Amino acid sequence: MKDIWSAEPIEKKGINKKKLIITILIIIIIVLTVITVGVYCTDRNARDWIDRNIFRKEVAQNKAVTIELEEGQTSKIYAFNRYIGILNKTKFSIYGNTGSVEAELEVQISNPIFCSANRFLAIAEDEGQKFYIISDKEIAWEASIEGNISQIYINRNGYVAVVLSDTSHKSVIKMYDTQGKELFNTYLSSTQALDVSISNDNKYLAIAEIDTAGTMIKS
Repeated sequence: MKDIWSAEPIEKKGINKKKLIITILIIIIIVLTVITVGVYCTDRNARDWIDRNIFRKEVAQNKAVTIELEEGQTSKIYAFNRYIGILNKTKFSIYGNTGSVEAELEVQISNPIFCSANRFLAIAEDEGQKFYIISDKEIAWEASIEGNISQIYINRNGYVAVVLSDTSHKSVIKMYDTQGKELFNTYLSSTQALDVSISNDNKYLAIAEIDTAGTMIKS
């Protein structure tokens, strides 16, 4: 019979320190995540700080250029090319990237429609007869036409399409070249022009029309 006292002792397994450290780190990360989410959802100040400094949702610059408007002004603001234009009464002020006024133009428009492409800007009186074409910072040409302007479009080369309503036709589209010379008119007797566009090579005029004569609007 084998002596049980002479049997080799059973070796006890030691604790795996590496696994223990990893487990503790995972637990700490989970606890911190839960706490952060709780604070983010309940504390507005902490949420704002996290949004700014961690998620970078809000970026501010102390040296950002600002343009101040007088209180009570009903100004119309439009960005084009490298400028910002502000129309106040009949004065159209053009600001550069430094925030300083680079040009002031006199335009007889109070309720404007804007359209820009490249260095050109078209400003028309909504439901009026007057429109201006601005090239860079100067008035290239202007015109007054019969009928009420409902849309204006200018392409990158300075060709202009003006859509008129309240004439003997449902819509009239007038085309102009870069010098303000009238090229042709397109008359729509039974449909209304919903939108227009001029190709970059100045060869094509696209017109989107709708028919409102029936109970259903047709395009």
